[in-house]
Amino acid sequence: MQEYPEDGQGQMSQAHHGSQYFVPKKIFQARTSLEGESVEPTILALGHKVSKTAAGFVVDLEMIIVPVSTFFNTFEDLRHRAGESGIQFTASSIVFSNLMPNSLREKSGGQMVYTVPLIVFMDDVSGNISKQWNKHHVIYVSNGLLP
Repeated sequence: MQEYPEDGQGQMSQAHHGSQYFVPKKIFQARTSLEGESVEPTILALGHKVSKTAAGFVVDLEMIIVPVSTFFNTFEDLRHRAGESGIQFTASSIVFSNLMPNSLREKSGGQMVYTVPLIVFMDDVSGNISKQWNKHHVIYVSNGLLP
C-alpha cells in the first residue's frame, strides 16, 4: 500500500490519494449552471469525506457533493491494493466498512445498479355503502422516472 499522496492532476480516489478521500452514497445527474445557460448534465456523487489516520480511515458524517469525474480508483481497486491487511476504519467509522462494497453491486455481478422509484396508489372503488361485501380494490403503479 502506498503511504504518500499522489498528484492526481485534479482527480481523487474514493479512499486514497493524500487528503482527498471520498465514500459515495448516491450518484445522480444534475445540470450545474451558474447563469441560467443550458449545459450538459454532470454526474455528481453525494457522500462523505474520509481522512486517513494512523488508526485507520475516519469518515466525516457531513455529506458533500463532488463530481464523479474526479474519482480515480474504485473501492475494489483500493481493496485489492491493500492486500490481506484490508482497508481499516476507525471504531467511529466502522459502520461504513460494513456497507462497502454495496451488496446490490455484488449481486449484479459488476453490472450497473439503478434505483427506480415507484409511485403506488390504491383505492377502494366498491361503490357499496356497506364495505362488508363485494370489496374491490384498484392498485396503480407508475414508474417515477418517466416524464
